[in-house]
Amino acid sequence: MYSMPVYRILTIMLCRVTFLFSFIIGLDYKLTFVNASKLIILLVDGFRWDYIESYHDLQLRGFSRLVDKGARAEWMVPAFPTNSLPNYKSLETGLYVESHGVVGNFIYDSKHGDKLEYMLSDDAKWWTEKPSFFVTAEKQGIRTGLYNMGGCYLEFDGINVSYCWPYHDSSSFKDSQNEVLDAVRRIHSGKIEIAYILHADVDTIGHSFGPGSPQLKQAVKDTDELISSVFQYLDTNHVTDVNIMVVSDHGMASVNDTNIIDISHVVDMNDIDELLESGSVAQIWPKPGREMKVYKSLKDFHEHLRVYNRKDILDRWFFKQHKFIPPIFIMADSDWCIVHPRSGDHKGTRTIHTFNGNHGFDNSGQDMRGIFLASGPDFKQGYKTSGISIVDVYQLICHVTGINPMPNNGTWARVEHMLRDHHLEL
Repeated sequence: MYSMPVYRILTIMLCRVTFLFSFIIGLDYKLTFVNASKLIILLVDGFRWDYIESYHDLQLRGFSRLVDKGARAEWMVPAFPTNSLPNYKSLETGLYVESHGVVGNFIYDSKHGDKLEYMLSDDAKWWTEKPSFFVTAEKQGIRTGLYNMGGCYLEFDGINVSYCWPYHDSSSFKDSQNEVLDAVRRIHSGKIEIAYILHADVDTIGHSFGPGSPQLKQAVKDTDELISSVFQYLDTNHVTDVNIMVVSDHGMASVNDTNIIDISHVVDMNDIDELLESGSVAQIWPKPGREMKVYKSLKDFHEHLRVYNRKDILDRWFFKQHKFIPPIFIMADSDWCIVHPRSGDHKGTRTIHTFNGNHGFDNSGQDMRGIFLASGPDFKQGYKTSGISIVDVYQLICHVTGINPMPNNGTWARVEHMLRDHHLEL
């Protein structure tokens, strides 16, 4: 049975006294009790929504405990494009991509001529247009620790996070184990209240070997061990005021290496100012006066290639109204791969058509769905809800940690029923 911590009881008593006082003096007063549990967020890059059931033979102890003792969504719909950096930021802000500005794993600022190439930039401008939850938390006196996160050592809007374990693009499972152990120890010792950890192995293995591969199966098992190690530490040390969330940024689709869309056959690079990304999507900035020429050359080139002028990008993607979105945006159908003369030229990339799995495709596809599971003092036990959006998770993060949230695109009605009914509303 759930036992409410003493600090919660005292807070409720204070709320009731405050309410009574306001009633006596005649104020029109409304008060919402704010939870203040600690939180560990494990962001598992590329973990598809159906991996847990697909690998039930592994007897996944960590995931099973999350399912049995916590709450979960049947699936989570990522923001578009279904790539990592846009969805990290949507998770952290509760905003769609056109609202937060991290429009891809690679971003081009055509006004100033500079680029973000994945997480390998020391320019804070790419990360600070809209504040992530950890920035808002630090401003409100809630200490945060970021693990394996790009730019976590940077100053965000005049502040630094309380702890930063810098991003490593070749981190191992052992690194993830060390990060998780360090995070839970810092949570327990009171050095931080929120730990935000990126575990990238599932995505890396999914790209290299594909969903359904023996290597991916092992990566799922390794992730389960990370989750189990958190529970083991909390149990051993009798820690009861910590929630754990396990969430992914997107899923993964199998890619046939013969399904290649080589746009170099129709695009003259002399007409191009900048061409970023490849595989599932590509962003194109034609030279002045060449936009229509480039668009027409691509429009009917391949039956599995979707070509959009910026104004025609689908409204349901919420990927149109931002200065960093390119004049021409192209996307392959799932199981197809876009290549061009600059594929793999950028820092942190490799030749995309060597992948056996990929993401970035339309977020309406089932293979792009991610996961959301949570357990702890603020979440119901054994509760399952229907699909949610990644922008909904921000509100849960803020609610259970006591962060006063920023305006966001999340829908509270989709997630509130996962919470226990021990918060107070007057």
